[in-house]
Amino acid sequence: FVPEAADVPCVNAFALDSVLRSDTQVSIAGKVDGKPVGITSSFADQSIEMTGLGLSLPACVPFSLNLPALKWFTFGNLFHWPDRIEVNGTIDGKAVKLVWVFSPKVITVTGDSLKLADFIPETAKIPLLNSFAFLKLEYTESTLSVSGTVKAKNVSVVRDNTAKTIKVTGDDLKLADF
Repeated sequence: FVPEAADVPCVNAFALDSVLRSDTQVSIAGKVDGKPVGITSSFADQSIEMTGLGLSLPACVPFSLNLPALKWFTFGNLFHWPDRIEVNGTIDGKAVKLVWVFSPKVITVTGDSLKLADFIPETAKIPLLNSFAFLKLEYTESTLSVSGTVKAKNVSVVRDNTAKTIKVTGDDLKLADF
């Protein structure tokens, strides 16, 4: 019914209950692991929306498991376009958006009150970064990059996922800041 949905990993376990089709969209009801899931495919923007208790972030975006803080992610809904998946949800009741761009394979995470140390635990040992205000995270297989601010200064923290090294850069940072 919706061929593009095959690109969304969590669809593989979908059991169909019913299909409704109109001139503008297809609405599908079913279950994943016995829990209800709804899928709506819009013809106008070629998007697919999925909602329901049967969905989880690791099932839909498998390499999200590489980001420790996402283990607390509560699934809201998923939108799929031909080039990306966008998942909305919460961590500790605060809004979080995860975008997985297929090529190149990149995950971007934005959200309210996220903590740098939840994503890069070793930064908790750097006093300057305890007041880091999270703006955006970008994850690839080779690097994890988090941008934010510290005392109104733009700061970027990049972890090399292979070497496990961390690089901190920013506007007007001085050795005394550390």
